Amino acid sequence: MLDPNPHKVLGTILLVSRDAIASRQVTDAMQQLALSVEVCVDISAVADRLSRNKFEAVVIDLALDQGLVCLERVRSSATNRTAVIFTLTSSNQETAHALNQGSSFVLQRPLTAESIGHTLKVAYGFIVRERRRYSVIPSPSL
Repeated sequence: MLDPNPHKVLGTILLVSRDAIASRQVTDAMQQLALSVEVCVDISAVADRLSRNKFEAVVIDLALDQGLVCLERVRSSATNRTAVIFTLTSSNQETAHALNQGSSFVLQRPLTAESIGHTLKVAYGFIVRERRRYSVIPSPSL
């Protein structure tokens, strides 16, 4: 599933987490699919990033105090409301709550390369479709 052109980026992902290990695991998996990852450890900076940039997907760690608020911000963002949202959860109850609040996919701890890879394989088409929704194709000059 690797892109033949390793320098081509197929999408940009915002990862909101303070968990360095989880961030590394998710980033590695995303980069294998030619997805660029921007990590944000400061939850207060998320709104600014969402207003300035278009992301094909957002990964939100619900271990953060304001994780669900962050999810709501993505869904209410004019530019990113249709982004694919992944949430990092720690329990079945948290997983159910995240899905009810609008999360597209859940990565439940403990994270493994297999679990992340399986979820990304399912989500990849949605991420690429989101990228295509905002791609601008120049029209040929007459």
